Amino acid sequence: MQPHAAERRHLERQLAYARPIFMVLALGDLLERPPQDRGPHAVEFVLVYLGVALGLLPAANTRPVWGSGAWARGVFAGGRSRGDWPCFFC
Repeated sequence: MQPHAAERRHLERQLAYARPIFMVLALGDLLERPPQDRGPHAVEFVLVYLGVALGLLPAANTRPVWGSGAWARGVFAGGRSRGDWPCFFC
């Protein structure tokens, strides 16, 4: 059964608002831990992800946000250029 267009937009909007909330929670968890217990670039990665999520948030009210998290998969699936830091433009 296919969801109606309004239901689909509502679900996409909920996902768009959930991403920044989860990133704030992840950032809080990372900052609670001592620096030696987290990865060398973990905080920077979460901050970049949070910035992208917040940057795309206004688009959630006007049009679908790159359907089903494709932008998030692109960030996570980026190639590796320096150690464990994802290469966003490779």
